[in-house]
Amino acid sequence: MSDEVLPIACEDAACVYQSALAYRSGQGVEQNLEASVRLLRIAAERGHVEAQYELGRSYLLAIGVQKDFDEALKWVHLALASGSADAKNLLGGCYLLGNGVKRDYLTAVCLFREAAKQGVVNAYYNLGVCYFNGYGVELNRKEAAKWYLKATERGDVKAFFRYSYCCFENGEMAVEALVERIRAEIVAHGKAADYVEMGDLYNQGRGVKKDVVEAVRWWRLASAQGSHEAMFKVGYCYHEGKGVEQSDVEAVRWWREAMARGNTGAMDWLGRCYVHGIGVPQDVEEGFRIWELASDYGNPFALTHIATAYRLGRAVAQDYEKAAYYFRRAIQKDGDFNAYLQLRKLVSEGKCAAAQIETDFFHSYCAEQHRLRAQH
Repeated sequence: MSDEVLPIACEDAACVYQSALAYRSGQGVEQNLEASVRLLRIAAERGHVEAQYELGRSYLLAIGVQKDFDEALKWVHLALASGSADAKNLLGGCYLLGNGVKRDYLTAVCLFREAAKQGVVNAYYNLGVCYFNGYGVELNRKEAAKWYLKATERGDVKAFFRYSYCCFENGEMAVEALVERIRAEIVAHGKAADYVEMGDLYNQGRGVKKDVVEAVRWWRLASAQGSHEAMFKVGYCYHEGKGVEQSDVEAVRWWREAMARGNTGAMDWLGRCYVHGIGVPQDVEEGFRIWELASDYGNPFALTHIATAYRLGRAVAQDYEKAAYYFRRAIQKDGDFNAYLQLRKLVSEGKCAAAQIETDFFHSYCAEQHRLRAQH
């Protein structure tokens, strides 16, 4: 990249910073995250506070550069020393998650409060998270809703979804005018993830009147943008006959689309459809093939389905040895504790011999549970 493109010679740090933002967003130039980071560093080294903050954020979130907590904290602290409220919020996030520092909820909340006093919208959201989960403060869902609402009123869509959930938990309805405003904003920006979330909101009645037909409408919008998660949900609605006319044939069609994009939930259900002849002619071999594929994609239950079919003699001849084989594969590949329990039952009933893998898995599982309890 030439010096003409990167305005390194520009003495004005603000000019360099604006160029960095342009390369990050791709506005007016071809998007180039690496170039953006180089320009941020130039501006940051010249004392530009926003550039210091954004450079720290880049290292923290691996935007155009490899993740580096030490480098991130260096620039965040420099921005903080110059009074950056955003840096306070970002540092609070580091303490909340234990990124580059020892996890400290009290310090995180303190920093979020300071940033919130200076009007940082994301700090409102983060305080909502703390009150919702009891991080550094007493768990208080009504207080969480208050902070999520403040963030929502400033246009934070993700805060709206949290706010609506708090309303649901508190037995309240979300502010109707706010719901309409957020709906319009989501449509204007057209992000598939937000369409999916809005569908979930109406499907569950989170702060709004439950409306599965409306949920399906939002999921269709997300599906049109290629969301495999939304495709899976539409397929499930067809399977259950919720929000649409029941049709297993349509369910299979939607699940095939989702499966083609790597959705393991769709693979799981398609496997069931083929094994049991739901919406398609029965084809046990094809069902097992799809479950094997789902396992390769990380679905922790797919191999257990095959094992259970052999254990119970469903759709295939009962075969305890094959059941044990697939249960052991599920344990090795996916760490499926349910597979372990079912395998132990087979062993205790004398239907298959014990193997070292069960003992190793149980010890490993217990050690992991002990580690998780120690963290909390």
